[in-house]
Amino acid sequence: MRSLPRRTVAVGRRVIGSAGARTYVPLVVELVGLAVAAVALVALIALTLVSQAAIALLAVPTGAGVWNWARRWSPPRSQWRVHADARRRCIDLLDAIDRAPHRHARRARHDLYGVFVERVGPSVSVALVRRRPGPRRGRVERTSVAEERCFAGDEVEAAAGWLAQLEERAAAAEQHERDRLAAERDAAERARLRARRAAEDARLRTIEATHEAELARREAALRQEDERAREREAQLEAEALARALRRS
Repeated sequence: MRSLPRRTVAVGRRVIGSAGARTYVPLVVELVGLAVAAVALVALIALTLVSQAAIALLAVPTGAGVWNWARRWSPPRSQWRVHADARRRCIDLLDAIDRAPHRHARRARHDLYGVFVERVGPSVSVALVRRRPGPRRGRVERTSVAEERCFAGDEVEAAAGWLAQLEERAAAAEQHERDRLAAERDAAERARLRARRAAEDARLRTIEATHEAELARREAALRQEDERAREREAQLEAEALARALRRS
């Protein structure tokens, strides 16, 4: 019984995160918002016509513009399938990288690689795609095709072999990027350690030089004091000798 809520949550997450839900839910929300906006506009125009007829001169052109924009959703000029296909392709292109088997981190600081499979007319395109690092917005624009091959519908073995080869290459390319970043981080860390050691050595040398200068100053002061003491002693001896000679 306790596992039932967990299963429900897991199923809900899979449904919400599926490509179909991410493709059609935003379009449905946009259509619903468009319908609500159209109803609100009609109500506003009706209220304006009832209250002040002068404002209708501004509301009618605005409503006509909105209506012309909304006509692209109405049959037979509906672009529903075109928008849905374009959005589905963007989602599949993102999933080819974000949900790759070798994925470690989605927001890495290096290039990400994946394998994108797409039907192009009577053939199937299998491509190695690469995405440059950057913010979450603009991921599709930063994704480019590195290498691509097309296969007919009956070339199953060739397509499967090419797919496996591209998956291995994508994993190896990302591993190379991670190793390169790790080497750069290690080199930067070693450079920081060397700079820190150099700064510490310079500080110690400065302290040692200061201590040596202070010791030399004190030794010079002691030598001067000794010299003055010897001079004073010599003067005292000379005075004593002079007094002794005068007494004799």
